[in-house]
Amino acid sequence: MNSNGKSHGRQVRDVVTGTRQHFARAVRAGDFLFLSGNGFDGDGIPLPSAVPGEPYHLSEAAHCVMQTKAIYDEYRSAMQEFGCSFSDTVQIEQFIPHKIYGDAYVNTSRGPGYLERNRPTSALLVTGDLGLEGQVVAQSAIVAIPSASVAKHIVRADVEFTADTVKAEYGESWAEEPPFHEVVTAGSHLFTVGQMAFDWVRGEIPVGVKVAPFTYWGSEIRSETEFLLQQLREYTERVGGSLQDITHVTVYLTNIGDVFEMDRVWIKYFGESPPSRTVVPVRAQGSPRHEAPGQSHADNAPRLEHIAQGILTTRGASRESVETPYSSLGHAAVATKGGNFMWVSEQYGRAEDSQPNVSGDTREQLRVIFERLRRISTAAGADFRNAVRIRAFLADGSESSLLADELREAFPVDPPTVITTGVSGELLVPGARVAVDAIIYLPGD
Repeated sequence: MNSNGKSHGRQVRDVVTGTRQHFARAVRAGDFLFLSGNGFDGDGIPLPSAVPGEPYHLSEAAHCVMQTKAIYDEYRSAMQEFGCSFSDTVQIEQFIPHKIYGDAYVNTSRGPGYLERNRPTSALLVTGDLGLEGQVVAQSAIVAIPSASVAKHIVRADVEFTADTVKAEYGESWAEEPPFHEVVTAGSHLFTVGQMAFDWVRGEIPVGVKVAPFTYWGSEIRSETEFLLQQLREYTERVGGSLQDITHVTVYLTNIGDVFEMDRVWIKYFGESPPSRTVVPVRAQGSPRHEAPGQSHADNAPRLEHIAQGILTTRGASRESVETPYSSLGHAAVATKGGNFMWVSEQYGRAEDSQPNVSGDTREQLRVIFERLRRISTAAGADFRNAVRIRAFLADGSESSLLADELREAFPVDPPTVITTGVSGELLVPGARVAVDAIIYLPGD
């Protein structure tokens, strides 16, 4: 709500459309601005500002730096129009195809004119090949538009792992402030950092979490999940909340088969009221620096990272699991309302949940998924046309143009922000070529 007690409607700015893409770079909904971007036009052609000149065209880092700058420069004018700035960003998710791009992206995005200070919660994921030829960065952000009731607040604690990432030797971006913060609130909304079970002082998986390589007992994924959910509970308690305030978690796994063992821990922590959830296979987590398949705790390689959002009921907001025509995948809700937003878990292209697998090609699966999203929205008393963010995770990133076609049909004008990335392995349902989740705006009275 704004200072006059009225909700702002959904407003769209900077639509990118063509044969390969159809999305908005900026969508305002209430007191939040949702952003998405890459350094390409609607036909998949690089923006002139995203292309390094000779001889730097040979450098992987140069391509990442230029694409990152192009994304953030496109954001700036939209933020100014809606009365906010980079320092009001509460959460970002960034996708790169390989670890080689990580340093260039972080140092650029946290550099002069961008996320220099008061940085958000953040996750940087090595997912899979991105949707466009030559694309090395995809980015999504949520920004709090300052008002009497909503303003960004970084919530610190006496002991934080982020304090150990302030190291000038890592680069200018790391010299005075960590590149991300653990907990940020904006009014009753809660955003937490992308968490890995990692000790940033020692540069290794923490003692007590790391499973010894010389014995057959113990589970790496159960151990990591236990550690991260304890940490997530501490984050919610830091702001007077609890795990029951979490509305959505995105889980990034190097082995999609770990969902079973992970859920054995989720049941213990979330009980009968789990949040919505999206599970994504990735190529690698943030450690070690070297990227290779099959890495484990013996290589100081975590198997899991997750990033979460919540709504603080102690601040007068409401949280509600939505009854929908569909059942959830694993220990998660299909959709969860939190304040003026509904977080919808990843959906797959089967018309009925009783189907053992997904059939049809990617185009057919997307058609079914979008119908599922419409029906979920209707069940919640919402309008799917009020979607503010859609994320699509494709078995083959090069099929991103099929998503653009479906988006153009569903949103001929005023599309949502969109993130598209390929993934490195199987999705949760056999035969699935794509999974899609969404955030739907619920306008106030």
